[in-house]
Amino acid sequence: MFNVVLERTDLLQKSSDFTKPNDHGSFAPWRLSSCAQWFIDGDDYMDALCDAMDTAKTEISIAGWCTSHDLYMKRSKKDVNKKWRLDKILKRKAFLLYPDIVPRNRGKQLFHHAYFANHEKLVLVDQTWAFLGGIDLCYGRWDDKEHRLSDIKSPPERYWISNEYTNIKKEDFSNLNGADDPKLLGEASASSQIQSDLDALTEKLEEWQLSPNVAKCSVIHLGRQNPKYSYKMKGIDLTKSTFKKDLGVILSLDLKPKKYIGLIVRKASNTLWLLTHFLRYLDIHSKISAYTSYVRPQLEYATVMWLPYLKKDIDRIERVQKRFVKGLQGFRNLPCDEALRRLTLHKLETRRRI
Repeated sequence: MFNVVLERTDLLQKSSDFTKPNDHGSFAPWRLSSCAQWFIDGDDYMDALCDAMDTAKTEISIAGWCTSHDLYMKRSKKDVNKKWRLDKILKRKAFLLYPDIVPRNRGKQLFHHAYFANHEKLVLVDQTWAFLGGIDLCYGRWDDKEHRLSDIKSPPERYWISNEYTNIKKEDFSNLNGADDPKLLGEASASSQIQSDLDALTEKLEEWQLSPNVAKCSVIHLGRQNPKYSYKMKGIDLTKSTFKKDLGVILSLDLKPKKYIGLIVRKASNTLWLLTHFLRYLDIHSKISAYTSYVRPQLEYATVMWLPYLKKDIDRIERVQKRFVKGLQGFRNLPCDEALRRLTLHKLETRRRI
């Protein structure tokens, strides 16, 4: 009986290429005339996958660790085509959907997560084309051959400004509810034109999956003769404010820099106290380096936006540097101008004019 088993096993081994030694230690033999293609980046992979899914006749099956239904598969910085969003492709085909833990109707099949391993990335189209490898159909997987580490250009020059780099399982970007300071630039002759521009901006942000956070939006009415019209975003009235902080600078209703100067003086003074307290044993050169690196930049950020013109505001800023100089050993009793000359420092007012 044992000999019969050995004979049949030996016969089976000789009759199948999968039981013979194959190149590179693989279990599978070479397959000639096979249609296969390598994909290195998500750009080429998702582009080819889109074309295959769009021509599907009977079945599209997706298995993966994570799937983002609103992922744009084909992309262009000139336009956003919703046709190539994953949920739109599946909706056009409607073969395999994952609406819930139970199917919504008899015409749609549901395969629960338990049928698949956690880390498989596989897409089957009509049981004819297979896309497999390490690319999930979710955020953060799309990339092109340029492999950009960041996209810090202005919005018109950016390649993609959607919420791409996020992990929806961890919800690491859950607190980011709006786009980063979008601005409209133009001349408006009527309030209706401004409202029309706001509606167009809201629609465009929604298209890019960047819902504006209306709670953080407000209106500032400049000028005494301003009629103070009301404006809306997403059907919600925007609150009226007397000041607005944009890129770290406070814009007041009266266009005076007093409020912002008070803010930066307090922040710079607190930083100076910390440096004075924790670095009191360092030499003078190290203290100057710390001051010019951590304190002075706070007093000089975006000065073209809030350039002080009142003497009391100018003196208020200068007093921060004066406290630093007077706190240095051997400079307490020197006149401020002489101390700055010996330390090769300039007045902040002089630096603003350079």
